[in-house]
Amino acid sequence: SGQCAADATMDIVVTTSIIPTFTQVGPLQLNSIPPALPTVSNNGITGSWNPSVINTAATGTSTYTFTPSDQCATTATMSVTIEGQPALTITKSASENSYSSAGDILHYTVVITNTGSTTIDNISVTDPLTGLNQTIGSLASGASQTFNTTHTVIQSDISAGHVNNTVTASYVFNGTQNTETASASVPLNQVAALRITKTIAESSYSGAGEVLHYTITITNTGNATITNISVNDPLTGLNQTINLNPGASQAFSPTHTTTQNDVNNGSINNTATATYTFSGNQHTESASASISMNQVPSLSISKTATERTYSSAGSVIHYTIVVTNTGNVALSNINVNDPLTGFNQTIASLSPGA
Repeated sequence: SGQCAADATMDIVVTTSIIPTFTQVGPLQLNSIPPALPTVSNNGITGSWNPSVINTAATGTSTYTFTPSDQCATTATMSVTIEGQPALTITKSASENSYSSAGDILHYTVVITNTGSTTIDNISVTDPLTGLNQTIGSLASGASQTFNTTHTVIQSDISAGHVNNTVTASYVFNGTQNTETASASVPLNQVAALRITKTIAESSYSGAGEVLHYTITITNTGNATITNISVNDPLTGLNQTINLNPGASQAFSPTHTTTQNDVNNGSINNTATATYTFSGNQHTESASASISMNQVPSLSISKTATERTYSSAGSVIHYTIVVTNTGNVALSNINVNDPLTGFNQTIASLSPGA
């Protein structure tokens, strides 16, 4: 106000409010322990948040507001996303309780269920045994998808005694690969069964010393491998132990040389057996073959006198009577009778050639 003073000027610059900056929080997992919201921004502004604590109890995105203590700064917001936990369950079941032969069809049901709290995308479902290979584009929380698939039993399944297989469901969530599996096992209804046959090449025999040729064949007619099968034929001396897979066979070619008893009996009947143990139980199968002898009964008889002549009553003439079995079978109860001499005898038994 004094007139001795000179006028002066001041320039006042009004700037825009400072915006607080923060490092983004999240996304966070459902029901996880949240980090504390920072009370000082990256550019040094202090203040408080509303709400003051991040809530992870529900999925979704929530907005939190930062109010600076400095009036020169403006408010800021941060959106925090809460993600659900991914979880899958997978089940696999077979309709059949068992199988018994190649060509049987097993029917499977595969169920994929989202048991987590968030949608899962691009779930790859594979089952190498049945050839199942599907992708579920999206499966919401609580939702399920079912697949029906089959497997045709093959011979290796018979040999194995069971069909075991596993189905897999794989997916990627937040960059992490996740895999769930489920298995099902179907047992073979094992049936052990053998067939034994015995044949003979010759149609008959006619004497001792002839060789008879037999063929004995053992076949596994069941669907289970049978081990330690004891094959015996007392007549030929055959005694072997074998193992047989389902459908397999093994043949033996033993021989028998006929004896005089075989000649006398007029036929040969004999039995081969195959014995094995399966599931703790012993089983025996048998087969017989019979061959008849071509029997030729025949006798010759000769009678000679020691004296060539006689000269008077009372002379004694001496006779020799020889009975010979000229056939190929023993003869019994041969009655030899000579009325002239009064000879009357019975030969109890006479072997061939005797």
